[in-house]
Amino acid sequence: MYSDATGAMQYNAAANDLFRSENMQRYSFMLRPRLMIDGNQWCALYGDNLQDGVAGFGDSPEEAFTAFDKAWTAKLLTANKTKDEIMALHDSTIEALRR
Repeated sequence: MYSDATGAMQYNAAANDLFRSENMQRYSFMLRPRLMIDGNQWCALYGDNLQDGVAGFGDSPEEAFTAFDKAWTAKLLTANKTKDEIMALHDSTIEALRR
């Protein structure tokens, strides 16, 4: 019986270490954006405002942090893109945030 309990404790400790190490690599963990409620959603914001900063929105804090992580790695639009390229990028970004 003791070995079963010890094995379970070791497994739980290893699982907790893995969870912590994976989360510590997230941009939302490293950069610690402000978490606030904006309308009917949670907002994770890094920066002074939505125009100049990076933000993620979601129905829960976890969803907002996940959206923030995706937004942090998104590429900025450049001035030489056509309207169709911008719309395609917009559509793919929205689709990625829904996943």
